[in-house]
Amino acid sequence: MDKACDLMYNQQLSIGDIARSVGYEDPLLFSKIFKKIKGASPRIYRKEKEAKE
Repeated sequence: MDKACDLMYNQQLSIGDIARSVGYEDPLLFSKIFKKIKGASPRIYRKEKEAKE
C-alpha cells in the first residue's frame, strides 16, 4: 500500500491504474483493502494529499 500511496501523487494515473500497478486486478477490491488499511478510500486519500500541497 505504500507504493500505492506514492502513486497517488501522479494525477495522470487512475485508481484502476494504481491498483494494477500494485498487483490488484480488481480496482474495487483494491479500494476496499486500501480503505481498510489507510482509513480512507483511494479517491478521498488522493484529495486529502492534494489539499496538503
